[in-house]
Amino acid sequence: MAAPTTYCVLPAGTDPEVVAAVRRHFEHDESVQVVVDRRAGELAGAPLPPGANRRRPILRRPIEDAPLEIDVEGARFEHPLPPIDGSMADEPMDTVIEGARANDLVAAGELRWRLRALVAARLEHRLGSEQRASRRLAPTLDALHDALPEYDGEDEFVDWVIELVDSVEVNR
Repeated sequence: MAAPTTYCVLPAGTDPEVVAAVRRHFEHDESVQVVVDRRAGELAGAPLPPGANRRRPILRRPIEDAPLEIDVEGARFEHPLPPIDGSMADEPMDTVIEGARANDLVAAGELRWRLRALVAARLEHRLGSEQRASRRLAPTLDALHDALPEYDGEDEFVDWVIELVDSVEVNR
């Protein structure tokens, strides 16, 4: 089975020489596809409004995770998450958390599915609007994934998630 594709997304307007250098860097890694985001302005990298996005969920990762030194603001990795198939439905939360922490995309998708309603409700409470909360949901879930290594297991996981959601910077 082929490795899932990871997209190295460079923002529209990235210098063509930088694009070429990044493509050369990943040319022997069949699991990474370098693309330039053609959307511009407010649409660049922005999630679609509720109900408009029928694509699978995507885990966005900062480009700093790459063994590549590129200084391109807005560059990111995008990992399409596999559909929730029930394979982890009976797994305890600790198992799902550990899998997501290890960047297992099935576990990451399961964790997002389990936390989606809680995070959406907390964001709606903070922002006072379901529409604003919906726009910030995916980036907040990404931030939660990025913070998983900081979860030490001493606090209840739900309390830790609420504290994190309450501390994530959001634009009103």
